[in-house]
Formats: sequence, C-alpha cells, structure tokens
Amino acid sequence: MELKSIGQKKNPFFNREEVVYECNSEITPSKKDLQQKIGEKISIPESQITITKVDARFGNKKFIIYAYGYHSAEEKQKIEFKPVKKKKEKKKKK
Repeated sequence: MELKSIGQKKNPFFNREEVVYECNSEITPSKKDLQQKIGEKISIPESQITITKVDARFGNKKFIIYAYGYHSAEEKQKIEFKPVKKKKEKKKKK
C-alpha cells in the first residue's frame, strides 16, 4: 500500500493539518494502518491522526483518504467527538 499526496492544508483555527491521500490497494486499508502511514508522512504521532473518510468507488482499487493531523493530543481531545459507546461506558463505570 502506497500513499500519494493529493492535498495538504494547514488550519490554524483548529491547530491541525488537513490532508488528502490516494491509495491503490487490493483491499480496503484499515484505519490503524492509514494512521500509521499518514503519521510517518506528515511527522505527527499516529495517536494524533483522525481518519475522517475513506472514499472508494465500487469495483475500483483506488481509495481517497481524508484525514486530520493535530499538533497536540490536547487539541484533538478538545475538537474531536467521543463516540457515544465510550460516553455510555464511562457513565456506567461511575
């Protein structure tokens, strides 16, 4: 799996980089693999990468990946939503 950069934009308001990559692969790449590869490309730890969308056309082996790379873990926690499942789990533990 090789990633080819299509676009990269800095967003100073949210303190993040918004990137778009193209990937040719036989199977749909996992978000974990994509976080690792994109983190290496833009020099941000994979824990601070959020994959927003993996776009594919039916029968096509080309995928378009949209991702955000935050400059700090605190910024990511402030801006990104927590999944509803995790919120409910935290309430049950209390």
